[in-house]
Amino acid sequence: MIGSALRLAAYPPLEPLSSRMPMPLTPTISSSPGVLPAMPGANRAGLVRTASSRIAIWPIALVIYTTLIPREMSIHVGENYIYMDRLALLLTLPWVLRRVLRGMIRFVICDWLVLFTAVWLVVALWVVHGFERALISGLSISFDAVAGYYLARASFRSLDDIRRTLIICAPAFFVAALSLPIESLTHHFYVRPFFASIFGGLHYAGGTDNINDVLRNDVRFGLMRAYGPWAHPILAGLHLATLLGIYWKSSIRGWPFWLVVAATGMSLFTVSSAAVLALGLIISALAYDWLTTRVKQLSWPLLMFALAVSLILISLITKSGIVALLIRFVTLDPGTGYFRVAIWQFGSESVWAHPWFGIGFDAYERPQWMLTSSVDAHWLLYAMRYGLPASLSLLLACIFAVAGLVRAEKLANVRDASFYRGIMISLIVLVIMAFTVALQGGILTWFTILLGGCVACAQHTYTSDWALRARHYLRKTMPTA
Repeated sequence: MIGSALRLAAYPPLEPLSSRMPMPLTPTISSSPGVLPAMPGANRAGLVRTASSRIAIWPIALVIYTTLIPREMSIHVGENYIYMDRLALLLTLPWVLRRVLRGMIRFVICDWLVLFTAVWLVVALWVVHGFERALISGLSISFDAVAGYYLARASFRSLDDIRRTLIICAPAFFVAALSLPIESLTHHFYVRPFFASIFGGLHYAGGTDNINDVLRNDVRFGLMRAYGPWAHPILAGLHLATLLGIYWKSSIRGWPFWLVVAATGMSLFTVSSAAVLALGLIISALAYDWLTTRVKQLSWPLLMFALAVSLILISLITKSGIVALLIRFVTLDPGTGYFRVAIWQFGSESVWAHPWFGIGFDAYERPQWMLTSSVDAHWLLYAMRYGLPASLSLLLACIFAVAGLVRAEKLANVRDASFYRGIMISLIVLVIMAFTVALQGGILTWFTILLGGCVACAQHTYTSDWALRARHYLRKTMPTA
């Protein structure tokens, strides 16, 4: 069944003649090995890579599967826990390095920014806590932050590679999501306590080893906030919700598509404002994308311009700022929203006091009524712990990745252009939600894989732009005979 779905993804039905990039009758032969030219009119930005061997997608599919395994299933080595997704990434590391050394990954600006982030994380911890702490904790944190990205860069050679991977992973997403309504409706935790009974607990926050001390039985609207295999209901809901955009626009149909649509719907059983907001943003973006095909006056640049103007006006009118306003009005629990606003207020003061290398794992200064030092914002947490360079470099990599998708979408045929927009929607929503959620565990690996996939499937737009600029510069500067 999976094999037939993979074949359908690799060889989709022919597009109608109304496609904006018609199929050429006689393709142009390229002299570059392993590369096919783009459609006529789409070759302005250079050559587009063909699909790689199907074997190349199985390592990354394995890693995605392991992101859905509870943290309790882990190997304890010294002060570090080797979780299953971290173990899978370690096992794929030699394969990734081999492909890098063979020149199968042509580095672009996003790759350098992500590499800079990885190095800066270690350097910042070295400056704040010393070499030993940086060696023990810094390397593992840096590895988790970027390993999935480079695995995606090494695995995906075309959009069809991503489609095949999504088909393979659809059953895993559905099975993991299925535990959420079961836990939520029965008001009982099943998945993580089961794994803890087999593999033992972890050193959880608060100094306890008992998993029952960290699983909170919070009930909202008659539903218990389900954890499933995830570390927190917020992470569960956000992970599943961000699947909707990429699957909806992937041209995948049949059981893989409907399994994931059902899984995204089950994210609501986390009763999390992050899941509700992410689903709302993605559904709104998909609806607007559909409208752009019906109303000629509507376009994505027009929407981006309108949003930018709105954000500027909001920042000028309100005193609390955009992020605080977003947190205050979209959280299901007003008390939680107020606490998150306070985190941004005092966390930002910590960033401005330690802008370069941050404060490491030390607690930031805050009022006494803020009992916990946890930070529910990925970009803020990185800036606080490792300094602004770490947070800004990773955020810039996301921005350049989205820009690459925009360029690739303009050069693609109708089917692939739609998929580019779906990938872009999922990434943008995940980046936005990272202002209100600290990405950790499996969803952090999913985020890095999604970011790496964005760059991989649009790599031809980066290399061609640099090549075109270089040739244009040489023509203008070199003397003519």
